[in-house]
Amino acid sequence: MSQMSPDQQGRVTLALDGHVAEVRLSRPDKHNALDERMFEALSAAGTDLTTRPDVRAVVLSGEGPSFCAGLDLAHFGPKIAEGVFDDLGERSHGDANLFQHVALVWRDLQVPVIAALQGSVFGGGLQIGGAALHVRGGLGHLVKPGCAAPRGAVQRSGHQGRNRPA
Repeated sequence: MSQMSPDQQGRVTLALDGHVAEVRLSRPDKHNALDERMFEALSAAGTDLTTRPDVRAVVLSGEGPSFCAGLDLAHFGPKIAEGVFDDLGERSHGDANLFQHVALVWRDLQVPVIAALQGSVFGGGLQIGGAALHVRGGLGHLVKPGCAAPRGAVQRSGHQGRNRPA
């Protein structure tokens, strides 16, 4: 496996194994919770892959016990209280803002995207993982404990029939 680009701000790693890109959320001590650096790194990794004709598939995964625990509330809580994010209408990435783009970029790639989910998958993590073509893994804490999808593979039907090159 070869490194395609530097460790995206210490939050996401992007590596190539043959024609398969592995994008890994890399903040295991926080269950890969989303802070601004994670949003920027995921956006950069996805955008980079749109320009790579050698990539034929992408695997999204998370280091540590969880795929992604959603927003890092310790980081965003004070900013939300201060009103920093009151206007999310600015479309900085086509028809999406940064927070939307980190999910949409995986849906819009012209290659299959597989999300390998484990542990907790909440909020934004569910949106990112759900944007993938296929979701794989034990979904024991999808949404909230006690209200989970069955364990095993879940195929997202929204992509069936889309024309994607092999």
